[in-house]
Amino acid sequence: MQIMVRAAIGAQVTSVPIEVDPKWVIKSVIVEFCQKIDIPVTGDIEMKDDSGLILNKSATIGEAGIHNGDTVFISHSEPEGDAEQQDVFVRRGMERSQMYSIVLVCVGFVLVTASICGIIALAMRFTEEICSDEGYGAVFDAGSSHTNLTIYSWLGDSRTEGTGVVRQEGTCRSPGGGISSYDDNPQDAGPSLISCLDYTKQVVPEQYYNFTSLHLGATAGMRLLEKTEPSTSTLIMESVRQTMATYPFNFTANQATIISGSDEGSYGWVSANFLSGTLNPGSTLSSAIVSALSADPLPTVGALDMGGASTQITFIPEDPSSLPPQYSENLRLYGVNYTLYTHSYLCYGVNEAIRRFKANLVKDSGYAKMTVNPCAPKGFRETVDGKYLWEAPCSKGPQALAGWGSEVLPSPNAVNITSFNLSGTSDLDSCRTAVAKLFNFTAPCPIEPCSFNGVYHPKPYGKFLAFSVFANLISDLDLPSDASVQHIENTTKSFCAKTYDEVKKMPGNLQLLVLYCFDLTYFSTLLLRGYKFDADIWKITFTNEVKGKELGWSLGFMINATNMIPTEASCTDFTKVGFYVGLAILIVTFVIGLIVLVIAVYRCTRPKRESGYEELNPDFARKNTYGSL
Repeated sequence: MQIMVRAAIGAQVTSVPIEVDPKWVIKSVIVEFCQKIDIPVTGDIEMKDDSGLILNKSATIGEAGIHNGDTVFISHSEPEGDAEQQDVFVRRGMERSQMYSIVLVCVGFVLVTASICGIIALAMRFTEEICSDEGYGAVFDAGSSHTNLTIYSWLGDSRTEGTGVVRQEGTCRSPGGGISSYDDNPQDAGPSLISCLDYTKQVVPEQYYNFTSLHLGATAGMRLLEKTEPSTSTLIMESVRQTMATYPFNFTANQATIISGSDEGSYGWVSANFLSGTLNPGSTLSSAIVSALSADPLPTVGALDMGGASTQITFIPEDPSSLPPQYSENLRLYGVNYTLYTHSYLCYGVNEAIRRFKANLVKDSGYAKMTVNPCAPKGFRETVDGKYLWEAPCSKGPQALAGWGSEVLPSPNAVNITSFNLSGTSDLDSCRTAVAKLFNFTAPCPIEPCSFNGVYHPKPYGKFLAFSVFANLISDLDLPSDASVQHIENTTKSFCAKTYDEVKKMPGNLQLLVLYCFDLTYFSTLLLRGYKFDADIWKITFTNEVKGKELGWSLGFMINATNMIPTEASCTDFTKVGFYVGLAILIVTFVIGLIVLVIAVYRCTRPKRESGYEELNPDFARKNTYGSL
């Protein structure tokens, strides 16, 4: 900085601009001035500001309140001058400096203290309202052919960290068939779950028993039994509830239920998107802010689930507003409204489909003792029990009419025939024709467009995850998870041409291998002709896992049952985005307060550091060394 120094020494009046540093002391300026006008430095030379106040020679330029462009005055002191005035700090500059330091200390202290208190309060509220879901959950998937248990944990805050902290701790398969298979001895349905309940006690730490939510959801097998034999269905569910209630977990009777087909589809969709991270993108501060500022939710994935007795399709169509109410499901997750198309086709699960397929073959053959099965490998023969074909809920009665549109019944002239023989021919064309008879593609369509059997079905939109039996088949055939239409077509042609001798040489379960030609043909017909997928919109991934976690409806069921995901992204009115934004503001406030305190401390201690200044003699000053600190 530059100041103007005016001198009145003797008869000479001189004005000299001098480049100075705010840290120079007043005496250094006097020495510099004397050098420039070539006069000796004497002890009676003093400096005054523009108000005539004598400046302390030990004070710095900054402390004296001198700024760039100011004018100061140098002269000899008067003999009778006020000595006290010469020995004191420049009051105006010093008082101003002290005032600034005090203000800075106060401001810094308030900012640091307030930010620390704010962070503690924010963390306590966040922990209380959002982090209280620590614990475990176990869900029985009581399907038509078997019952699986999956144990989940959400140690820490599953809503804050998204799916990353939701862990799958273990799975267990109950012995025997599904609980619907205990129709002859309902009292044994509950005990069939004991081995998996004991396994849950081994996996879950004992201190979490009381906080572990235990659930059972029965699907299509029990839905069929509930409609055909309601009393038997009730006895089975009572047996299940009694057994589950004897364990030390968080369980009430309404936590073991028969779920609807639409719920099964919706839960599968929630699971697929929860694990894919498309429901709650706010697992980091940046993504939380992005999701908060974005008006549109992230693109979701559709769910394709194939079970033993039913199959479900659930997705968000391109125009959700066009969905008829009876085919839509409204969900609100993380503050976002979702309108889903979902439909469950009862009796179109793979086990019921193969049963109906074989029943149709026998019926179309005139109930002959030997019937051709074009989907089975040539050389393969099997004997099928007549009761298996005709007595199932999907063969006769209201469910057969609701699912297939017709019943398939034994011939009055063949009531004494209790079994039928089926012989494979490896005939793909005939196989496709026979499989297509399972679908009524020409049924009246009350609300267009339709899939089959007159069921409304919008055009598939976006990416899909196909799991359960869909994924099992693709995996067993060593096909890639993103197998294309052409890839599946080529595999179908190749596999369906194999003879039984060739199939027997293949690795895998022979009982399943002989069904794979039917499975491939059935799945292709359902997806391409039924659901209206084609090569252009085929974005299907066949998998039973997402990020190492099992994909199925059970996770979505648990999420819905335990409110792990609330209708808003918080427990009450406290949002995760609010936490992140508040935390960021408090951290910035803390840093600013800390900086202000450091500056204040530096200003307060600087005079003490400079108090060791020694007065220069004229000879030392001539060497351009002024001793300023």
